[in-house]
Amino acid sequence: MREVTVTNEPHSYLISITITERDPERAATLANAVALEYLRGEAKKQLADKQAGVERELAQLSSVYGVNHPSYVVKRAMLDNLQASLGALGGGSVADDVYKFVIGQSFVAAEKVTAPSGPNIMLILGLTVGAAFAGATWLALLLRPMGRSEATGRRSLKA
Repeated sequence: MREVTVTNEPHSYLISITITERDPERAATLANAVALEYLRGEAKKQLADKQAGVERELAQLSSVYGVNHPSYVVKRAMLDNLQASLGALGGGSVADDVYKFVIGQSFVAAEKVTAPSGPNIMLILGLTVGAAFAGATWLALLLRPMGRSEATGRRSLKA
């Protein structure tokens, strides 16, 4: 779970799921699984709310009209469909069917990203060693001891 980061944008309904993993294929699969499980939970909540409303309406229709009235039969069929949908969500249905049940939600599947999420340590170390070597070489050339021809040229100027 330390590899999973879930963020939501303020003042929007966007939820981003980021997975840090060495294998890009596994990261994309894990991100999709987390997103689909969230959508499954949202779908269950929505269907449970609908089911409660239909059950209330069924109770009213049966007390007023009876169980043989066409309105009651239609609501009873609606309740059966809702219960079947809830059963399908609870039983681990196919991923494509999960987000069909969620009203007002959309799902964009994660794709594998092959670019590394951090710097290449070996490249950074190589550049640092190269820069240190170049700096040391420049400093050595700048501070080298003066040769014989430079020393004699300076003496003649002093005399």
